[in-house]
Amino acid sequence: MARAPSNLKTALDATKALNSGYIKIRTALHAIAAEEGLQSVKNVVDAEGLLSNMKQLEFRILTEQWSSVLERFSATSSALQSPRLDLNDAIPMI
Repeated sequence: MARAPSNLKTALDATKALNSGYIKIRTALHAIAAEEGLQSVKNVVDAEGLLSNMKQLEFRILTEQWSSVLERFSATSSALQSPRLDLNDAIPMI
């Protein structure tokens, strides 16, 4: 079976991981942001910035939507790269 391009696969894996681990990621970022004396200032500021973005409803909706879009692109890409694909079947996929 053909494989999707690695950058598409990477983006798909990242959005899936973000969707499935959303609560754990936010918890970890809260822990980093709360450790001001133990973490570098840059790490704390980065964690706070990521948390701020993740709290927005738009962020959650977009990660869910992109996950669906990327799954479809990945499946189509893999199907189009298959050596057994009939040209008549490929046209509707595009």
